[in-house]
Amino acid sequence: MREKIEQENEKMARQALRVLALAYREVDKKENLDADEEIEKNLIFLGLAGMADPPQPEAEGAVKQALRAGIRVIMITGDHKVTAQAVAREVGLEARDDQVVTGQELDGMKDSQLKALLDRAQVFARVTPQHKLRLVRALKRKRGMWWP
Repeated sequence: MREKIEQENEKMARQALRVLALAYREVDKKENLDADEEIEKNLIFLGLAGMADPPQPEAEGAVKQALRAGIRVIMITGDHKVTAQAVAREVGLEARDDQVVTGQELDGMKDSQLKALLDRAQVFARVTPQHKLRLVRALKRKRGMWWP
């Protein structure tokens, strides 16, 4: 069942949908629910919900114009990797699997590895605000711009 759910999640994400899993469980009043781990135990799966959050109408034109002008466009988002890849394609960015990098992958990367990656990465997905700051600083250093 888990495999089927994961496949459906992937299918929805490929359609540029943000996917939420819905589940519940009955709680005994005496239960200690202070720890997140306890709250998330023994849940009963209800289903998946996909939410469309399409790019702004002008995004595709802006990306095309930037690319025609020789400007390299990089997308940085908190979205799931597959959703981010689908959205990138919607706005005109090529986003092959090897060009999509997750925040988790960034966490395990040294600055020298990140510097090399910046030449090919097109989309950064599942990133935190700290990842975004690290990426902007790395891009500026790579281009020879000062950044504290």
